[in-house]
Amino acid sequence: MSKDQFIRLPLSFHDTFAPESSYLAKLMQFAESQKQGTIDKISSVTGIPTGKSTGKVEPTIKYAQGMGLLNVERIGGACFRLSLTSFGEEIFEQDIYLKENLTQWLLHLMFCRRQGGAEAWYRVFGEGQLPLGRTFFRDDLTTYLKTPFKNISPLLRMYSNDSSFDLCRALVEENGTIVRSIAPMTQEFYYGYAFLLLSAWEEYFPNDQQISIANIEGTSNFLATLGCKEVEVNIFLDWMADNGLLKIDRQTGEALLLRTAAAETVINCLYDNLV
Repeated sequence: MSKDQFIRLPLSFHDTFAPESSYLAKLMQFAESQKQGTIDKISSVTGIPTGKSTGKVEPTIKYAQGMGLLNVERIGGACFRLSLTSFGEEIFEQDIYLKENLTQWLLHLMFCRRQGGAEAWYRVFGEGQLPLGRTFFRDDLTTYLKTPFKNISPLLRMYSNDSSFDLCRALVEENGTIVRSIAPMTQEFYYGYAFLLLSAWEEYFPNDQQISIANIEGTSNFLATLGCKEVEVNIFLDWMADNGLLKIDRQTGEALLLRTAAAETVINCLYDNLV
């Protein structure tokens, strides 16, 4: 269960399965063509395995939902209605098999959201900087999350398996030590980060056109999830201003941001800076 008023996927939602890129792709294809079906039907169409008591279909649906790829509606028993989000549609068109480093980072960051993400991912990346630091051990992780290792093993395997998000490598484990990586702060990724920042703004402060970055960060922990330094944040914000996505007022000391674009308008630009 989440520790605040925001809703996230619980610690054991995945049934110990890590996300697999090929299954996420097949699920997006199903949402685009079939729209709805039982777990058995989804398994039959996509090839995602299922069984009498457990399987990978429902965990994969939850991964896709938490990563912002799918809208998910349960319409009775084991039947689901699935549809691509606007963000999911862009991923579907540009990189359905999730082979770009940018795609993997964006889905990782979406999965770490305070609202709509997953509990373990948010706690580690959004809130874990002070209690865990950038380098820690498995025991530190289980103690911090207060859960058996089986509930966090997918979090580690997600970034080490080539069938998952090994290009992203947001966590790297070597010789028993786990190192948290900093998100790439390069212009190739900036439209993606801009979309996430504007989405957080619209989620948490829908009626505020002007707000301080401290207020957004204090509610969303988005910059903490990136793991970047203040100078890198300022370079990124200046880039957003230069590209007409916001205006910055630094005259009062603390930077005030004026939103001049909506998250939806940035979606079609996510891959524009890739070379």
